[in-house]
Amino acid sequence: MARLRRERDRKLQLLCVLAPGSARPPSAEVRRAIVETKQRSDESFDRAAVVVLGSGFLPAIHRGAITSVTAAARLAAPLRVMDSLRLGVRYVVGDRPVITEALTRFCDERAGVPTVGAVRPSHER
Repeated sequence: MARLRRERDRKLQLLCVLAPGSARPPSAEVRRAIVETKQRSDESFDRAAVVVLGSGFLPAIHRGAITSVTAAARLAAPLRVMDSLRLGVRYVVGDRPVITEALTRFCDERAGVPTVGAVRPSHER
């Protein structure tokens, strides 16, 4: 991601989407890796969103675990954890309805895939 930021000479936005029932809450090792990766690439990001789809206990635990890990890491770029794909996309791309709709549709079509990511330069939002 640092290479992409240097090549584009712009900060990036990151959108991660976890489909319903896609995984267990992250282990201590995975949480540590998330924090280390984010800290190493923190200067590359303008903002990031993690969307954990679904309702009920397990998705709420996922969102809580991710929120706790990222809050403890004190990251420079804002990161929001959400339950709505549309809100996550809108947070990343800004108030751009056509792009929000297209990216939301793209993610919806791939909801069976555990993780979907999209990285864009800041000036494209």
